[in-house]
Amino acid sequence: MYEPNDKNLFCQHLDKVINSKEAPFKSLNNSNADIRELKKSGGIYTGFLANLRLTNLPHLAKIHDLSERELPKDDDEALVEKSHFLYSETTGFLFFQMNGKGFRNPTNLAEILTERFNETVALNQKLTGEQEAKLNDKQDSIHKIEINIANISPSLLGDSSIEEAIVASAKVAQKIKLILSYDKRSGGILDMSILKLWKKLKPQEPTRFIAHSTELDEPIDLLLDRVKFTKRVEIIDGYIVSQSAYQKLNECRIEFSASHE
Repeated sequence: MYEPNDKNLFCQHLDKVINSKEAPFKSLNNSNADIRELKKSGGIYTGFLANLRLTNLPHLAKIHDLSERELPKDDDEALVEKSHFLYSETTGFLFFQMNGKGFRNPTNLAEILTERFNETVALNQKLTGEQEAKLNDKQDSIHKIEINIANISPSLLGDSSIEEAIVASAKVAQKIKLILSYDKRSGGILDMSILKLWKKLKPQEPTRFIAHSTELDEPIDLLLDRVKFTKRVEIIDGYIVSQSAYQKLNECRIEFSASHE
């Protein structure tokens, strides 16, 4: 669940996409991604982020031996992976189907709109704040943090040689793992603002951010603050039925609204 930093601008971008009838897209190394089937009805926007895989496609294999064959594909075709979303103009929240990792996430949806219309929009995670409050309370007792980030933005880093090396590596691996720690037995703690670091890295959507406190038995997991829903959607022949996905996303919208009246 996400919230635009500028709700009016976000809606303006979505309206422009609908009116232009052209799908804005972004090119990656082995795929393209664009926004498709964007519609608006009664203050509700629905559509999906399509990840179009051009190369490195999966192969078909025999069940009882090791023989494989490539999927037949014309030059103007690609393997599509869909992540459906629903945005409520009334509540100002985006409900997004988390379909794997990588490009299929709301951050990239915002990047596509930003590049297409040259006006920056960002989508921030809706958080409960419980774990962040716990981190704030135990800030002076943190002795270890674990951070994983996929698809890190080069703009996050500076110009030092080590940071340049990280950026160069991220272009290939697109993942950074970081562990900072003191020896708990010596009573050492990290002399840094963990909460400030978390707020800076939060827009990068880390896949792991855990802080260990000398005063707590259980670690503080900042990702537990995310507002998430679990729904079952209809699948036919291995593919998610779009109408079912939109229905479940709307159920999430209704449930969240009812719990915050």
